[in-house]
Amino acid sequence: PQLHFNRDSVMLLVLLFLSLTSALDPTSNNALYQCGVRRRIGVQLIERGWVAELGQWPWHAALFHVSSNGSSSYACGGTLLDQRHVLTSAHCVTTKRRKNIVPIRGSRLMIHLGQYDLREITGVQLRNVSEVHIHEEYSTNRNDIAVLVLSSDVEYSDFVIPICLDNRVDPDLTKLVGQRGSVAGWGLTENQTVAQLLRTAQMPVVSHVECVQADPTLFGRYLDRGMFCAGERNGTSVCNGDSGGGFYISEGDRWVLRGVVSFSGVDETRQCDTAQYAGFANVHNYLGWIKDVTGSRGGTDDKLDIPRRRSEIECEKYKELAGKRGNGICLNSRQPHNVALIYENSWGVCSGALISDEFILTACSCMKRMKPVSARIGQFVTIKIAKTLCHPQHEDFVNDVALIKLESKVEFAASVIPACLANDWTENLYDTLLLTGFKEDYRVYEDVPGFGKRPKITELVESVDNLIITEAECRNRTEAMGRTDRITDSQLCVYSPGHEILHAYDSNGLAGGALQTYNSRTCIYSILGICADSYTAQSVTIYSRIARFLDWIEPIVWAVDDPTESEDEDGTPPEYEGNELSLGSSTEDTCTYKFDPNQLTPTGPIRKNTVVVDTSEFKDISIAEFRKLFEELRLNLSAVKSV
Repeated sequence: PQLHFNRDSVMLLVLLFLSLTSALDPTSNNALYQCGVRRRIGVQLIERGWVAELGQWPWHAALFHVSSNGSSSYACGGTLLDQRHVLTSAHCVTTKRRKNIVPIRGSRLMIHLGQYDLREITGVQLRNVSEVHIHEEYSTNRNDIAVLVLSSDVEYSDFVIPICLDNRVDPDLTKLVGQRGSVAGWGLTENQTVAQLLRTAQMPVVSHVECVQADPTLFGRYLDRGMFCAGERNGTSVCNGDSGGGFYISEGDRWVLRGVVSFSGVDETRQCDTAQYAGFANVHNYLGWIKDVTGSRGGTDDKLDIPRRRSEIECEKYKELAGKRGNGICLNSRQPHNVALIYENSWGVCSGALISDEFILTACSCMKRMKPVSARIGQFVTIKIAKTLCHPQHEDFVNDVALIKLESKVEFAASVIPACLANDWTENLYDTLLLTGFKEDYRVYEDVPGFGKRPKITELVESVDNLIITEAECRNRTEAMGRTDRITDSQLCVYSPGHEILHAYDSNGLAGGALQTYNSRTCIYSILGICADSYTAQSVTIYSRIARFLDWIEPIVWAVDDPTESEDEDGTPPEYEGNELSLGSSTEDTCTYKFDPNQLTPTGPIRKNTVVVDTSEFKDISIAEFRKLFEELRLNLSAVKSV
C-alpha cells in the first residue's frame, strides 16, 4: 500500500526528527539560536520598572556569591556573551585584601542562566565559575568590567541566548545621547526590597554635561571617557543588585550590548537614589579587551567578528618577548620601544617608536628640514637609517606620520621591544596616557661615533597626567597661539594639566614622540598617537591618531612574513596593491575568482590564467595562508572549463 502524507503530517515528522536529534545531541540546539534574537514571540517592552516577561531577556544572568558553608545569595547581574563567558561589573567579583583589590575565587561564585524567579531554579542552568578576569586598570568605578569563564558550556534555549557585541556601533557617545536602552535585574525595588521576579525598565542615554550637572560630586569624579550616563530621574533607574547587568539597545530584530551597570547615586538614607542617573561602563571601549580574554573574535555573531589586523597579530609576538618574572614584575625596561633620531652635522633630536625589528614610527615633520641618519634605540643600540617614508597625503601637521626603515634588523632584548599599534577597538582600553620624548642636554657633551662631540641625549622624559580633550576645548586653548585649523578625526588633542612637561623638551624632542598606554598584565605599550604639533604655553599637544593610519602602515611594515616566501612556485613574486593580492600566472588554465569575505565562496568575473583574491576584509592574510587558499582553489577549479 502507498503512504500518503499531507503538509501537516510532513511538518510533524520534521519536528519529530528535530526533537530526536536534539535529544541525542543537545549541542545541536545551539545552531538554532542567533545572538540577540529572542525566541519568545509577543514579548512586550515594559517601562518604569515593571515585572519582565518570561524569556524577555534570555541573555541576562544572575550572579550568586557562595559562602564557605555552601549557601548562596544573589549579588549582581551579568550578560551571556557565548556558551562559556559572562560579562559583569568588576566590583561584583572583587574584594579587598590588605588594601589591595583582588578577584573573588571562582569557587565562591555561581552563575544562573534562564532564571526568572529567584525562588525557583527549575529549568535554570547553573554553572560554576572557573576563571575571573578583572580589567587590569580597574579601580573604584573606573574600568568596572569583568569576564567570568564558566566551568562548562551552557545549552542555548528559548530562555538562554547570548547577546550580540557589535564592533560597528559609532564610538562617538554624543550620538548615543537620547537613544533609549533597556536594563533588567533583581535589584532593590522602589520599596527597598529585593525583587523576586526579574524586572525591567527603559531609560535614555543622557549627555556627560547633563549628568555631571545633576550630581557634580558623584559624576564629576567617576564619569570618565570609558563610561556613559543614563536614566529618567523619575524613579526609573537601577539600584543595588542591578550592578553588572547589561544596557541593551535594539537594532532591528536583534539586541546589542552597549553598557554594563556600574554605579548610581545614594539618597539621604544611604540607599540607591532611583531619582538619579546611573553610570554604565561603555562596552564598545572594551571590545578589544573582551576579545583578548575570551579568545573569541569579538562576540557571538560570526557576522560581527572584529577583524584581526596584522598589527594585532604581531603584537601577540611582542607580548611573548616582554613577559614577567615569577614575582609578577615585568622583565622589560621602561619604554623599551622609544627611539631618538639623530641628524648629521646638526644638533637637535626627534623622537620615534620602534614598531618592528626594522621599522620606526615617527612624524613626517621630523624630516622637514633634513632627514635623520641614525636611530638610537634604548641606551646602547644605534643603527643607521636606510630609508624614510612620509605619508603620501602629508601636509603641514595633517597626516603627519612617517616610517623609517633601518639598515639592519634590531635584536630584541629586555631594553629593546617594539610597541603595539592601537586600533579602533583597543585605543580606549586604558585610562593612563603616557607622553614621552627625548631632549638634548647642552650642559653635557659626549662623543658619538661618526658625529663627533654633540650635546648628550638625556634620559627619557615622561608625563602620565594627560587627557584627550574635545575639539572645542582644544580650539579654545590653541586659538590664542594662532592655530585656526580644526582637529580632524585623524588627530588627538592632549592636555597635560598641572604639568610643565612640554617645557622640558626642546622644539624637536617632542616631535615624533608617542602617546601611549601601558598594559600591566602583558607588560606591553600601545601607541595611540605620534606628536605632530605642540603648544607649550597651553600644555596642549596635537597627535596623529595611529588607528586612522593602519591601512597605510601595515602593508609597508609587514609586507612579507618570511623572506623565503617572497616568491611563488613559478618564481613570480606576489604583488600587493591596495587591498588586492595576486599570484603570478599558472601554467594551467584557471579562473579568476573574487571571494565574499564572509562566506569565502567563489563569485565574480572569470578570466584566464590567474587567481585574484580580494583581501579587503582580512588584511592580515599572510603569503603562506594565501598559498594554501590558492592550492585549495586550484583543486576546486579542476572541473571548470577554461573560457
